[in-house]
Amino acid sequence: MQLPEATESAPLVARDKDDELLTTACWFIEDAFSGISRPHPVRTPFARYMHTLHAELHYLRGAAIVVLLSLSFIETPRWCHGPPPYPCGDPSDPFTPMTFEIALVTHAESHCIELVCLSFFLLNSVIRYLYLQENFTNRKDSVAVLALVLLAMTTLALSAAFPHQVWTPYAQVYLRVMIFAVKNRNIRRTARKIAQVLAEVHNIISLVIVFVVFFAWVATMLFDNTEEGDAQMPNIYEACWNMLILLTTANFPDIMMPAYNKHRVVVIFFAFFLCFGLFFLMNVVLAVIYNNFSVNLEAFKKKRDHTREQKLQIAFRILCNLAVPRDVCLRLFHKMNHYKNIGYIKKSRMQLVFDELDSDGDEKLQWQEFANICVVLRSALSKKRLPPSEVQRWFPHLFHSDGFHSLCMFVRHPRFELAIDVVLVVNALLIVFESLPVLNGEPMPLASEFTVWERIESIFSFVYLLEMLLKIVVDGRAVYWSSMKNRFDCLITVAVVAVDVYAYLPYDPASRVMVKILLVARCLRLFRLIINVERYRVFCMTWFRLLPFGKNLLVIMFCAFLYTQDGYMANNFNDMASGMVLLFELLIVNNWFVLADGFVCVTSKYARWYFVTFHLIGVTILLNLVVASTLDAFVGEYEAEHQDQTGKPYKFGSMDTMETSIIIEQQDEG
Repeated sequence: MQLPEATESAPLVARDKDDELLTTACWFIEDAFSGISRPHPVRTPFARYMHTLHAELHYLRGAAIVVLLSLSFIETPRWCHGPPPYPCGDPSDPFTPMTFEIALVTHAESHCIELVCLSFFLLNSVIRYLYLQENFTNRKDSVAVLALVLLAMTTLALSAAFPHQVWTPYAQVYLRVMIFAVKNRNIRRTARKIAQVLAEVHNIISLVIVFVVFFAWVATMLFDNTEEGDAQMPNIYEACWNMLILLTTANFPDIMMPAYNKHRVVVIFFAFFLCFGLFFLMNVVLAVIYNNFSVNLEAFKKKRDHTREQKLQIAFRILCNLAVPRDVCLRLFHKMNHYKNIGYIKKSRMQLVFDELDSDGDEKLQWQEFANICVVLRSALSKKRLPPSEVQRWFPHLFHSDGFHSLCMFVRHPRFELAIDVVLVVNALLIVFESLPVLNGEPMPLASEFTVWERIESIFSFVYLLEMLLKIVVDGRAVYWSSMKNRFDCLITVAVVAVDVYAYLPYDPASRVMVKILLVARCLRLFRLIINVERYRVFCMTWFRLLPFGKNLLVIMFCAFLYTQDGYMANNFNDMASGMVLLFELLIVNNWFVLADGFVCVTSKYARWYFVTFHLIGVTILLNLVVASTLDAFVGEYEAEHQDQTGKPYKFGSMDTMETSIIIEQQDEG
């Protein structure tokens, strides 16, 4: 790229040239914010307009993705062809296959909605091509999305033209998820991390497979020509299946008991398999995954920082070779407001941001100062200037009165919070005391539930409501709502007061149990007491730090099988919601082989490979990645807590300060 030569005092010349250079610099700054390299629009006014239009459609693209994915849950399952209102069969009929019963749209309506979403994505690809032109093919994600959208439109047309086709409806469901995964940068980034970990852990995974196969071979030989062997390990294939289940402890000690009842010595075989396989080998798998996760995470951070510095250097040279004057920087901030990966900067705050960047106060940004633009902007965007309280704006005389000043001191005093915490503890103890008969297994007559206790609970509700109103009056609505702790308290308080009001209204006595359950929700406010305990705070904050990473671990798998078994008929793949519940049950591991055997009964033993693959990817790999990220987040939170004790600026000391750090982490992920 030919960079413009400029002097320190006149970096930009003609107005149209200024806009072109500022726009180009903004592209590189946006790349620096994201820590990525990507092709940029061609340098024409039309391309710049198309790029701005594409950025403005960001929220519509997100809404279209949500609608497209939601179709898989609310559309009528493809195997249902009955008349409305029960296309899948009468739910009261015991022979009707069980579903989640949330089918809201018909096949025709689903096709129309999907066509609208796909047409919007196609238009989005056309707009991107118009501003990238020959650079469009360099965006592999854009090419992949375009190909998937065209393929999805083709399958949709085939499905509409030939409604009895078997493969096209199921292909549509897969294509929806693939479009979402390819379009979402965080999902692609998480998938790359998983692929990098898999590339390094295949050795230990193969060792686990060899370990299971070896012990299956030993078990087949050891229990040959025995009653227990013929029942559970008649061949090497069944033995491998049962030993894999044993490694997850899902069938222990059931698998051992027939042989153990006859020969006590067989416990040595099973104990050694579990001790070595479960307590050593699986922990080695975790250690290898954690080590590779840490190495890849560190490499990713270094690459992102290097890319960020490189992009900022290019942007700085485009603006000026020596220093960026204040007026140019302010115009740059204005241009940056059109880019979705950079937060909106209010006009009133642009000068403040520049002053924070301009450390030497010479009204110009040297390279050392300009290099901090990402950090300073993130810090400035995460800090919101909250408006004064309503009392200060609307009743200034009351605000400056001695009585209101005394009220403010009373509400803001630490003892006020301590008093509310004491009330919370007393309330929780009374609820436990009230629930003692039920906890001891004694039924409580519904007619006597709302007598003295409801009056006591109403007093507590009044105290919590009074606390909320006092804080809003003293601090103002905006300041009160800016605190995550206050939001949590407000939602619980409003819900409990609504339940108290509902308790006095005439209704069916059988619904009073629900009222009692909701009244216990006031005890959730005790969570803020845990946050105030220093030794517990690090564990709670670790969970919050995991939220940005956890939302990216999206694993959606599909199957079109159907089976029935006593007590497990609702666990099926008859519709998307039921399938998601079943996959979640498989992640929990317990009795997962029972679910697998149900599918084997109506298909073949090859169906086991689906469940083995899901267990390997979902449990062994992804859940260990969750554990690895938990360890990493805990170590980071623990170090931050100790750094805070030594007086360093980093602080996760409360739910309020934690919010800012989560925002910064989410911006890093973007």
